[in-house]
Amino acid sequence: MIGLQKLYSDPSRRARLFALLEEGLVPDVNHKLGRPGMELWQILVMGVVMQGLDCDFDRLHEMVHEHKTLRKFLGHSDIFDETCYSFQSLVDNVTLLTPALLDAVNQLIVECGHTVLNKAPGEASYGRCDSFVVETDVHYPTDVNLLWDAMRCLLRVVGRETSRAQIGGWRQSKHLTASVQKKFNQCRNTSRASRADIKAYLDQCHDLVKRAEETLLE
Repeated sequence: MIGLQKLYSDPSRRARLFALLEEGLVPDVNHKLGRPGMELWQILVMGVVMQGLDCDFDRLHEMVHEHKTLRKFLGHSDIFDETCYSFQSLVDNVTLLTPALLDAVNQLIVECGHTVLNKAPGEASYGRCDSFVVETDVHYPTDVNLLWDAMRCLLRVVGRETSRAQIGGWRQSKHLTASVQKKFNQCRNTSRASRADIKAYLDQCHDLVKRAEETLLE
């Protein structure tokens, strides 16, 4: 929005902007006939807001009536201007902003940004950023992996909640987790795992889920 404001304050680029919008939005409109419609600037501002927020028309319709700063961008004063927009009017006008038209407007904004940075057209601009590496535990979501994730969380939650509710039968939840993990490690490479290893893993998981369902009733 600040970029649009800067573009609007430059008379020459503002003229080019409105020429682009008029050609792209209302190429065949007769300005001497018909009733007044939504202004080109308002259509552009609404389209930019919708694109930037990735919102739907319901949210846009609410914002153009309730967001004070946005209403100033649309050309409305704080108190006495009660201009309203119908929902269908927003839909009909904002959808006229095609990707090609927005791309042309974007080129104007980039050109304006180069002027702010005292850069010649086409001259490279450089920026700095700071980054750091974060270790994560992301694995390929195979059936074997997903079952282990589910069982690990199941045993942790059941062990914690049964301890809080003083329900017996899950005192060794950490040992059970280690036991399931051992069977998971034997099956994680499915090309080497035997049918017996996979069956043992599934059987233990099935038994623990059944126990958890019975405990849930308690």
